[in-house]
Amino acid sequence: MPGRETHIWFNATKPGRYGIECTEYCGVGHSKMLTKVEVMPAADFDAWYATDKLSPHDTGAPRSIGEMLYKTLGYASCHSIDGSIIVGPSFAGLFGKKATLLTGGQAPRNRRR
Repeated sequence: MPGRETHIWFNATKPGRYGIECTEYCGVGHSKMLTKVEVMPAADFDAWYATDKLSPHDTGAPRSIGEMLYKTLGYASCHSIDGSIIVGPSFAGLFGKKATLLTGGQAPRNRRR
């Protein structure tokens, strides 16, 4: 259901990667809602959480990963990072910017904060 938050909890008995899937029929694409959760020893988790890495397996800082994606996936041909306009809008100043997302030209009425 749009806007509904659901929480799940489980007790992992040992570190590892575990496959998980959506457990309630939620609509189109339900059968494709698969992901993994990684269970780590508490000390390893705390050490990772104190970094700026997106996952414990990242080999670089988020900025370097984003820069690599920007350069290799073709974003640089349409979007600048210095404020200039190429084809699409610039990415300059977007990080941390708040925006209202519109649906059908309308702002959502009942949004949780």
